[in-house]
Amino acid sequence: MSRTFFLALVACLGCAPAVRTTSTPTPTTPSTVSDTEAGTIRLSDMQTIASTALSAPIDSVWRVLPAVYTKLEIAPEVSDRNAAVFGTRAHTSSRLAGGRAIDLLRCPNSGSGSSTGAYRTRISILTTVAELPGGETGVSTEVSGTATSVEGTSTGAMRCASTGEVERRIVGLITDLLKLAR
Repeated sequence: MSRTFFLALVACLGCAPAVRTTSTPTPTTPSTVSDTEAGTIRLSDMQTIASTALSAPIDSVWRVLPAVYTKLEIAPEVSDRNAAVFGTRAHTSSRLAGGRAIDLLRCPNSGSGSSTGAYRTRISILTTVAELPGGETGVSTEVSGTATSVEGTSTGAMRCASTGEVERRIVGLITDLLKLAR
């Protein structure tokens, strides 16, 4: 995600309620899933970016990100405070957020997000934070991934998009941990 895009997105979030979520996937034959808490998340075979404004200082949000990722079973490899990016570009565990990683992705032949076949996944989950006016913090999570069949039926990786669940859980855990810290 380009810094210019993120700054433009953050500017749009300036005067919002405590939690506001939008998402902007790369367009390709998307389907739409609506969620009253998280707004509308559009799914495609590319990455999904979900953005939220939280009523909390950026330093507080940054401090809880390691605990959020730990609770979701994500081993972070990226922790760049200067760029305000935290997460991983290579989550390869079959487990994620208490379940199967493939169940949190929407791949071309997995229909509703769950797949009956055995797949090896590689998922990028990156959360970026930015200061917003009024002491709020913009939280943007970008999720993309691939799935490769382990059954030998295909050697090519399928591009997958998030179902939106990882992004919702990240925001929910940040919110919960910020409340505990008060």
